[in-house]
Amino acid sequence: MDMEMDWVRGDHRKVREARKINWFKRLIATHLEVKYLNQAAFVVPNCMSLYEKLQKWGVKKSKITEPVYNGVDADLFRPMDVPRSNKFTVAYAGRICPEKRVVEFLEMAKNLRDIKFIMAGSKDMEIAIPENVKYLGKIPFEQMPRFYNMADILALPSLTEGFPSVILEAYACEKPVLVTEEAFPKELKVFGSIININDFEQEIRKLQKADLKSIGVEARNYVKENFSWKRFGESIKAYIEKAIYRKKYS
Repeated sequence: MDMEMDWVRGDHRKVREARKINWFKRLIATHLEVKYLNQAAFVVPNCMSLYEKLQKWGVKKSKITEPVYNGVDADLFRPMDVPRSNKFTVAYAGRICPEKRVVEFLEMAKNLRDIKFIMAGSKDMEIAIPENVKYLGKIPFEQMPRFYNMADILALPSLTEGFPSVILEAYACEKPVLVTEEAFPKELKVFGSIININDFEQEIRKLQKADLKSIGVEARNYVKENFSWKRFGESIKAYIEKAIYRKKYS
């Protein structure tokens, strides 16, 4: 028995589909992915939706563990005073790629000229950036708390996600979120809005009038209590020890 353990953080099938990978290449990749996962001692999903998908894909149920959720460093990600625009500001953090639906997001931003948008992340595709959007490139991890604190809310328009760390990080910085239904894990408590991407524009207008400070304080308390890296480490350590035991006595 292999002692390897795989932590599954996203739906690679949806990603390949969004990137319009050749169907035959997708078929091969899907086959090899399941074969590889079935060779592991344990397959650890980071959310319940991936737990369910792994079974549908053909990964042996005996290999799949209960979800182990991401954590957040609430000492690093915290509210702070930073220079920022005096306009209502919406942040996006993540790769610039098709599955994140950044193009659709920027098209929506064009209609909100009085709103400031800031974006951070590596570019996997070229994009046309409207005048009211500032693209800051890929920001070092330790500087991301400052980025979140430059905004009023975080937006995540993705077509697919696992358990997005950016949501936990935004919550820890007391920032509510605006997220698509496909991108928000059902295990997480909502602080902000979960809505169809076609309704983002209207929802941003509603959030402008909301008591975002109070919502943000609740969000930070929630992640501090439930999503520490210590809890994550203890869960992963338990599965590693179990895999070693199986290997030793198999």
